[in-house]
Amino acid sequence: MIERAKALPQGLTYGSTGVNTGQHLTMELLKQATGANLVHVPYRGSAPAVVDLIGGQIPVAVVDITSAYPHIVAGRLRALGMPGVKRSAAAPEIPTIAEAGVPDFAPGAGWLGLFAPAATPARVIERLSRDVGEVLALPQALPVSKP
Repeated sequence: MIERAKALPQGLTYGSTGVNTGQHLTMELLKQATGANLVHVPYRGSAPAVVDLIGGQIPVAVVDITSAYPHIVAGRLRALGMPGVKRSAAAPEIPTIAEAGVPDFAPGAGWLGLFAPAATPARVIERLSRDVGEVLALPQALPVSKP
């Protein structure tokens, strides 16, 4: 992908989950680290980017693993690499970007939160918090970093 992006005068387009998202910024760091001519195409989330990637409208996309993984398993998408210093527990068969050929590439970890509208009743927030806590406590839950 990097070689192709460098070879194309117009660059290689890539879809992301939107402007200034973690995915977009990760690709911009990759572009900076490699000198690849990568051209950003922002989408309104992972789902539309994945649909266009599968349909061939874009050659590459950077999206969250939850949106891409079912398509990777089904053989509709090929995982090129994941950012981070070690492989993801969610998909250990996918190499890191560093393992895939960009030495020392490991951008900082992102942060995701669960949000609700300000006017959400306290009982709903308490229920959501309790339910999320129960799911995260399950043995098969993915590792979670806590502040």
